[in-house]
Parts: sequence; C-alpha cells; structure tokens
Amino acid sequence: MSNYKTNIIELHSIRSDSILFLLNVKTILNKKTVFLELEIDSETYDQFKKLVIFDNYSRYRLSLRSKWDPFRNEFLSTITKSNGSIIESYDFKCSEQYVEILNQLNTIQSAKKLSIDQKYKFITICSEVDKKRTKQKRDSQKIPQKRIKHLIQMVIGVVVILVTFFIAFNNIMINVNIFPETTENEKVVKISSEKNMNSVAANTNKGDEVSKTDVVLNEEPIKKVNAEDYFITESEMTYSLPEGYAAITFDDGPSKYTKEIVDILVDQDIKATFFFIGQNAVNYPQYVTYAKQQQMSIGSHSWEHKELSEVSSSEQITDLNKTNEVLSSIIGEPVTLLRPPYGAFNEQLKQNARNQNMKMVMWNRDPEDWRVEDSEEIIEYIRENGKSGSIYLFHETSKTVEVLPKILEYLKQHDIKLVVLQ
Repeated sequence: MSNYKTNIIELHSIRSDSILFLLNVKTILNKKTVFLELEIDSETYDQFKKLVIFDNYSRYRLSLRSKWDPFRNEFLSTITKSNGSIIESYDFKCSEQYVEILNQLNTIQSAKKLSIDQKYKFITICSEVDKKRTKQKRDSQKIPQKRIKHLIQMVIGVVVILVTFFIAFNNIMINVNIFPETTENEKVVKISSEKNMNSVAANTNKGDEVSKTDVVLNEEPIKKVNAEDYFITESEMTYSLPEGYAAITFDDGPSKYTKEIVDILVDQDIKATFFFIGQNAVNYPQYVTYAKQQQMSIGSHSWEHKELSEVSSSEQITDLNKTNEVLSSIIGEPVTLLRPPYGAFNEQLKQNARNQNMKMVMWNRDPEDWRVEDSEEIIEYIRENGKSGSIYLFHETSKTVEVLPKILEYLKQHDIKLVVLQ
C-alpha cells in the first residue's frame, strides 16, 4: 500500500439505474476537491440503502479500511454518520469488489493520476454537473430571496436621512447601516461607534446547579475593548457581515479547550463569539466566566444540543429559558444571541426567540473542523474560501486549537476587520 496519506471520503449520493449501482463521493486530492463515482455491486448497494438517509443535517464518511469476519465468512467495512455533535459508526457487509475499490482509493494521489491510470476500473471522476449538488445541503438552509431589491432601496433611503441628521447635529454616537453585497436575503447589521462596555448584573438568582459550582473570577485587570470591535446585530437572523468585516464564532462549549482558545485570541488581540451549551456551562462555569472577562461575546447554543425545530413550542421556551438563566447568572447580564443546533429553526422558534429579545446568528463559512483528520484541512478551507463578509463556524476541538493561530494570522494579513457579535 502507498505511504500517501488518505483523505476523508464523504458520501454525497447513491443511485442506480437497475444495471449500474453507483456511489458519488467527495474527497481532496492534492489540496483540490474532487468528486468521484464508485461503481459497486448490487448487494453492497443494498447495504447503503439501508444505512443512509440523506437530509439537511447528516453527513456520511466512508472508511477506507475493510476487515474479514471469519465467523460469518464475509467482508465488513464501516460508514460514519455525523449529525452535529452526534457521531455514529456502523459496520456493514460488503463485497470483494467494494474492498478492491477501497484499496484503489488508498493509492490515488491526484486527480490527474486517476484520469490517466487505467487500473482504477471502478472509479471515475464526476462531471462538473455533479459538483453543483454538494451546495444543495448548505443552500437549503438559506433564506429565500423576496423583494430584496425593494427592501434595500427603502432602507438605504432611511440610512441617508439618518446619517445626514446625525452629522448635522454632531452627535456623540453615529449609527450606520451597512448592507452585505450578497444574493441571500440578508438582514441589516448596524455598526455602533460607541457602546457602554459596563456590564449590568442581572437581577436573577443563580439556579441550584450553578450555585453548587465554584465560579472563580479572574482578579487580573481586563484589557479594554474598543467599541469598534463590536457588531450590533439588528435583525432577528444574521447569516453574514458587510464587506471588509468577519466574525469568528465557536460552538458546543464550554469545554476543556475554551481557555486555550480564549488565550490564543487574546494573544492575537482578537475577540470572538462563543455559543455555549447550557449543560456544559453548568459543568464548566469558570470557562464561561473567563471568556466573558476577556470581553468575548456569549450566546446560547441550547440546553443540550437538541434540534429545536423538532420539538413543541413549550419545549423550545423551556430550553431557551433554562439555558439563558444559567448563562446570564454566570456572566451577570442577559443573553441576547442564539445559534440553534444544526442551524435548524422554524417559525415558532423565531417567535419564541423574539419574545425573549434574542436574535439568531447563523454562518456562511463552515470548515467542518469537527470532522477533519488533519488540522491543515481547516486552514486550507480558510485560504480557498471567501474571507470578507464571513461568519466563520468553528467548534471547540483539539484540531481547531492547533490551527487557530495560523487562521488568525492569515485573516489579519488580508485586512479583514475581525469583530465580535452583540
């Protein structure tokens, strides 16, 4: 077998025309994304049909290894399903032909080699049309465009009037509405040139679970943050930022990596937004406190990472209240930002969040750091995708910690203003 390091093989689709049984997969060869078509046998195809259900939130990764089961006298391979923070692996029966395909995938070093080498008889490079399908899963979560042109014209008129008014009276604070140049139905984002940075402690008692945990506050002086480092989200849902700006966000904490991530950010003089899970905050309140002391922004990521669009309205309200009570009791101020797990929401969740004066923050750049085997894949994603106007989605993982300094240095080199969301 080749010493070449095998990349992740992500299953994209399965299809059959009664004669051919095909798997469409995505991988990275020589730092380039390549779409491949694998011709498999009918029995292995049936195994995939039983295991795989494609939706907006699940991803499937193929193992490039197989094993022989001497007791059942058959080959087995593995497929891994990822759905947010839930990762499950399944063994399935496969044929000798499928095992041969896995062996071939292990030897491929580049798309060019694949296209000219005849030994890969079960593997072909997909057409450009196939590449467009990968966007469907991510695009399905975007808000459809409705009369955006008319909306922009109206709001620009209001902005011009407001700016003229405030300049004329030379007020201390000037609020400017900026619109991202995007085809998505993005909402207005307001940049505030002045903001009171003093936190007002919430007049609520800590929950029983939190009061039992020793929360240690940092006695060291906290570095002041310029008001210009903050973005004030005006809309009830935000997917991106205006040109020239970007925001770094972290999901699924607090965790054992939170302090290390915060320290890296502080060392680079950069602020980020953390979306914490309520249960994790109960276990690691000191890391929530530490992030807040370093002027990071704190938002809710639900109580236990449950898909909120799949539960009743009353369960949504309970989840939001429970999480907000824990987080606000730790940081001493209300929590106003919500990132729903998996990016899944419905109208009742939007209304329940609105009733609690919360705004949803989504994302438009996802390096999928929770699934990579090599941290360099994360920085490669950052280099290959757009930077200006981005809201980056990261997770608190060892791979992210490893490559975070490189990411921050790279973005700073490209004159991108990294801001924290509020």
